[in-house]
Amino acid sequence: MAKIVSFGKTAEELEMYAERGIRRRIDAGDMAPEDADLIRQFVAHQRANGNIGDARAYKTANSLSNLTRFCKTPLAKNKIGDIYLAVTAIKRGKKIAAKNGNNGGGTLSPDTQRDYITFLKRFYLWMIEEGYIDLPANKIAKIKVPAAKRMTKTAEQMLTEDEIRAMIHSCANGTAIRDRALISVLYESAMRIHEVAALKWSDVQFDTHFVKINTAGKTGTPRYIPLTASRGYLAEWRGAYPGDATGESHVFITNRKKTLTYNYTARLLQRIAERAGIQKHITPH
Repeated sequence: MAKIVSFGKTAEELEMYAERGIRRRIDAGDMAPEDADLIRQFVAHQRANGNIGDARAYKTANSLSNLTRFCKTPLAKNKIGDIYLAVTAIKRGKKIAAKNGNNGGGTLSPDTQRDYITFLKRFYLWMIEEGYIDLPANKIAKIKVPAAKRMTKTAEQMLTEDEIRAMIHSCANGTAIRDRALISVLYESAMRIHEVAALKWSDVQFDTHFVKINTAGKTGTPRYIPLTASRGYLAEWRGAYPGDATGESHVFITNRKKTLTYNYTARLLQRIAERAGIQKHITPH
């Protein structure tokens, strides 16, 4: 039996999704084929050194391929100034003008900005170490990554994947199907409790391999978040939903069919965490 990772996705499935994302960026003209090879080598290096597992390898490859929308390519030919411009573009959430004649884009969440800049730094420091590029490592290392604000920590920042998996396996009673979907979406999307509580079924779009979540969040600008690990849990919850799982109906509701509140959700997560043997105080905002 294949090894199960990332809430039900096999290592082979995650690798397939990562490759699909890389091909999509190449086809869109955002990434050169040689960039794809370097990203694969970097992920292999991280694996070989025991730094990442299957799910983290997927996130690394996916983030690096996605952030090429904001960088000049090929990546190995960039100068230090190009790196600075890429960091600025990521913070602004704007594609560079040279890509597809399109300077469009949307606001990236602070968490996505943080992820992209973190992966960008690690990737370039690795390329310098391997001799693929001649850049001042000290200047790359000095690039500041946006800090995670304490009051905006998400489940993804507070808990490890093993802890999230343990919580999902500890869901019980009549709300188990809902709770598994709730925990998975909170973790994989890095959304806040109030954002998830506000989700309506019209914000959820199922695809063959993904489920896309539409959320405006704090910015008021729509963000489309593709989720893979959560798709099965959301589909199961949609099938068991006590009502009409379409349109303006809220995705996550209580047994009394009321919208989730922050306090209700925080207490629920804490109880499930304790049931899973997790000692941390779970308060994602």
